[in-house]
Amino acid sequence: YFTKAKDYAIIQLMLGNKEVGSQVDLYDENVVPTGPIELGKVTLTKGKNAVKIHVKGKDAKSSGFLVGIDGFVLKPVK
Repeated sequence: YFTKAKDYAIIQLMLGNKEVGSQVDLYDENVVPTGPIELGKVTLTKGKNAVKIHVKGKDAKSSGFLVGIDGFVLKPVK
């Protein structure tokens, strides 16, 4: 879950050096939540699993490159 606003970036989530999900444009004229963003299935290993947010650019209407993280939800695959 992320925040959208008029000064926010376009991002790509990474697990280590692998892209996860699609790029997300966080631009919106108002400050609003994105709601859930599906990242697909990933395999986590024991120990640290680095999640990175790569700023890819910005919407032409955006005045900045900010990112607002509201939360992550991890669900085990059965």
